[in-house]
Amino acid sequence: MIGDGCCSIARMTRSRPLALVTGASSGNGFEIADQLQKRACDLIVAAENTAIGTAVAALTGNTEVRAIQADLRTAAGIEHLYAAATENGLAAVALNAGSAAVACSSRRSSGVPGCWRPE
Repeated sequence: MIGDGCCSIARMTRSRPLALVTGASSGNGFEIADQLQKRACDLIVAAENTAIGTAVAALTGNTEVRAIQADLRTAAGIEHLYAAATENGLAAVALNAGSAAVACSSRRSSGVPGCWRPE
């Protein structure tokens, strides 16, 4: 459950914090994005399919929503999302999609520290 004030931890250079939600085109991911937006968070929402555009249109709050269409099973998709997500700092992250083994493989090869991969 997302508590009130969850997004007040870190602020963007603008007046609202930024939250990243993967798997946000439907289901739990979309609901998490909706709840974060209702708590005045700007959003980066990501999914592998084109339905992410429909999800963005349905998020009708007064915050900025940026859609990233990326397949998180690929190194290129992970790098694309990572670049977008690290531009301004994040206050909240909901990782609702992807594969840790692929993510770590990609992160390790790009030199991002702190990643581990199960053996």
